[in-house]
Amino acid sequence: MSRFSRRNFIQTCLAGGLILPQFKSLCKAASGSPKIPTRMVFLGMGFGVSTKGWYPSLRQAGAEYDLPKLLKPLARHKNDFSFIQNLSLLGEAPRTAAHAGSLYFLSDASAMQKVSINTALPSVDQVAAGIIGDETRFSSFVLAGRGIVGRFGGHGGGLRSLSWNREGGHMSATIGAFELYKKMYGDKKTGVKALQARLRQKKSVLDSLVRELNSLNSKLSVSDRVVLDQYSTSLREIEVQLQRSFEWATRETNLPHIEPPTEKISGIDEVKLTYDLITLAFQADLTRVASYMMPTETILQDLKVKTSPHGMSHYRGDISVAASHLRDETNAELLSYFFDKLKATKQSDGQSLFDHSMIAYGSALKSRHTRANGPMIFAGYGGGGLKQGLNVVNPSGVTPISNLWLSMLRQVDKNQSKFTSSKNTVSEIFG
Repeated sequence: MSRFSRRNFIQTCLAGGLILPQFKSLCKAASGSPKIPTRMVFLGMGFGVSTKGWYPSLRQAGAEYDLPKLLKPLARHKNDFSFIQNLSLLGEAPRTAAHAGSLYFLSDASAMQKVSINTALPSVDQVAAGIIGDETRFSSFVLAGRGIVGRFGGHGGGLRSLSWNREGGHMSATIGAFELYKKMYGDKKTGVKALQARLRQKKSVLDSLVRELNSLNSKLSVSDRVVLDQYSTSLREIEVQLQRSFEWATRETNLPHIEPPTEKISGIDEVKLTYDLITLAFQADLTRVASYMMPTETILQDLKVKTSPHGMSHYRGDISVAASHLRDETNAELLSYFFDKLKATKQSDGQSLFDHSMIAYGSALKSRHTRANGPMIFAGYGGGGLKQGLNVVNPSGVTPISNLWLSMLRQVDKNQSKFTSSKNTVSEIFG
């Protein structure tokens, strides 16, 4: 091979139905140094966090800060993550979304304008998927836990994911770890030929629907045409994913075998398994971007909490405060577990998945109905060059959450100059 082309090599491998490990020597031939893909994970909480015991002191900016008591399970990882304080949605959220901690968490659309849930801006995970998701089976994972919909979900408006596509349409999620397992490993009851036939049928139905919609275009008002265009874009995204699914149906993967979960798995076990599956998907390079709308109610049920998630979020009595603390400690234990999994998964350059990942864990909602200083933990090294172990204290009331999203995007594409209302990058971490 006189002239090495990484893209040609990948295309040849895919044509042969192969998913290869990341060979260090081949990466060197392509770029002169090992090239491991960067991964991104966005974890969104419902109902915010405890008003006391979750945040480090604002007076302890920098590396010399005391880890909050509710986050002691993260102590062993303290040097590998940072708190980023005073990130906020600068605009007003819709009045009907008082507890919508995830409504605009990844898009920050409400900081730009008052918008409906059908006209948000694209979320950062989908922008990232457009940059680093072209060579994987799934451009991104859009995930949600079971029990996140409705007034106990804490995520707002009956929405089922954190993600918005480029046309401002809300994206549906893979709900629960059982469905994610099937997405990754396939339905063992369905053979390859049957699966291909099913995909062809779906594509045929989709083609017919697109033709019908196109025929309506001339009969619609200007405003209805905008809605039609948004819907058509969503259909085109489905078509692209169907085509990917069809192409990958016969390929072998290097996914390690794990036993399938029960369909009813939920709560703490579901979150742990979701973290396991995200790690395995990154390891096999099935995807490089994941967003996860995390459950609240099912975790409280596992913890035998007697108060409702909504009542807990308003701290109505000592029981609600104790429940909130227990939830935060449990989520910290689960997050620490996820970090352990990523750190234990080595890459061809000797570093870990954690070293090549960026993990944002937080919410646009602090507590009750408050959106100023939403909770944010940022972890990982994104392939190198990031500084961790800090308590970053931004100016209050003027620092948009999109500053962090822009910083993450620039880690994988230096040409990114702005994301929604971003004003700067998080220079303390990203330089």
